[in-house]
Amino acid sequence: MKSNSTVVIIGDSISDIKFNRRACHLKAHPAYPKQVKDRLSREYNAKLIITGIASNRIYHVYDRFTKDCFLHKPDYIVMLIGVNDAWQIFKKEDYPIDKNPQVVRESEPCFRELLRRIKDEMPGCRLIALLPFLIDTIKEKRSFVPYLENMRAMEVRLLNEYGFKHIIDLQQVFNEAYRTYSPKELASDGIHPTKLGHSIIAREVIKVLTTID
Repeated sequence: MKSNSTVVIIGDSISDIKFNRRACHLKAHPAYPKQVKDRLSREYNAKLIITGIASNRIYHVYDRFTKDCFLHKPDYIVMLIGVNDAWQIFKKEDYPIDKNPQVVRESEPCFRELLRRIKDEMPGCRLIALLPFLIDTIKEKRSFVPYLENMRAMEVRLLNEYGFKHIIDLQQVFNEAYRTYSPKELASDGIHPTKLGHSIIAREVIKVLTTID
């Protein structure tokens, strides 16, 4: 990683520092973006811009991409998105499509357009894509796994199609972490990591960012 670089971290609640500080029951503070920011700003004088917003789906990131990412002219983008999209397919009543139920915002076209914009309009920027995950804390959520796997597979397929190689499979990362920690230590609700879970994500992100160039 080059010194004085600009890094944008964008995504949903897992990347939302304010949400993770506010939701005390998750025991998530400091979230991984804050941990990454503290380390990289100190060691690389990096500028970290964190634009995670709780409950966001892929189309939300697509809609706000210019303001919350593109205009910052980042050297690196860290993006984690997709779990809410999969959950909407799994249990539609939990995440209605905004105020207009007639507006259908499919995940794949929006994800494709995000990748196209990064590739075509930001040729000097490096994307680090984090794949969504489920930590096996609550057995009732295991039936969600096939829906999440479909979303993960879509993301990988398009990332490969557009030539983005820096992919962190957080499901695999947490599966490895089970050797040392219980699922409940990593995420009390299975989706939102604890501080320990965030530390594991931060470690992987820092590892890639500091070796990417």
